Amino acid sequence: MSTPLKLRCQECAYDNEPERIYCHNCGTKLDRTQLPVDAKGPETQKQVLKRVRKIVTPDRGFFSNWKKTLLNTLAWSVFVGACIQIARPPENIPAPIPDEKMGEYTNLMDVMLTMRQDGESRPVSMKEADVNRYLQNVIKQKKTGVIEEEVKFHRTYVHFHPGTVEVWTHSSFFDYPLYAGGYYQIGVQDGKITATCVGGQLGRLPVHPLVMEHLDIIFDSLWKALKGERQSVFLMANVEVLEGGIVLTNAPAEAEAPLNTPAAAPSGTPSPLGNPTLGL
Repeated sequence: MSTPLKLRCQECAYDNEPERIYCHNCGTKLDRTQLPVDAKGPETQKQVLKRVRKIVTPDRGFFSNWKKTLLNTLAWSVFVGACIQIARPPENIPAPIPDEKMGEYTNLMDVMLTMRQDGESRPVSMKEADVNRYLQNVIKQKKTGVIEEEVKFHRTYVHFHPGTVEVWTHSSFFDYPLYAGGYYQIGVQDGKITATCVGGQLGRLPVHPLVMEHLDIIFDSLWKALKGERQSVFLMANVEVLEGGIVLTNAPAEAEAPLNTPAAAPSGTPSPLGNPTLGL
């Protein structure tokens, strides 16, 4: 076994570690010429700087800058965790209906038109499954035009909960499914239907309502595709959202507003794309 190399002080004969410049015992500058020449050649300026820093900065090492390292680790952990949650599909995804089994479906636009033509105020119930079948028929799978074949829109569907409508879009990126959902609280204020954003999800990642308002561009194509349905809902006297269904009550004929002049939400009421109602 080889003896560890030591650098002896000429003043006090103390054996110092070879990295030291000054004697650990008496502080005298050491004669480093006693050390053997490294077989790999003389130290480079970078190696000398690194060795000197190690000597004069004893706190460098595994636990040095631990606060910065910890913060960086936490930040990356949060980012990676968020990406994983966004990539995960949400719960309760309704199974798409194959085209060959689609059959007849209830045309919600015809239902609302008939309600307005009747002239009498009466409630009409619509089940969540019927609404989703209608949406699958009227909003077909298509390319988004963003990156040609790589990004596609597949379908939209809804979930009804007491007072709240969840609107979901299913898209894909390089055939990997991605889901985005917005939550809207439906109500009536000053005789007008309102829809207030109360949150949302990207995959399984919850999104705060204030952030969700800025992400509403995700639903831009959907709102345009459902423009007629949304305008028809503007004409309703009341919209009641129940668990698994929705109840629309039409306004009396004399109280009905023109179709091309939908009611506006009260000032300060957040709603999709600046409109006070979602429509479904």
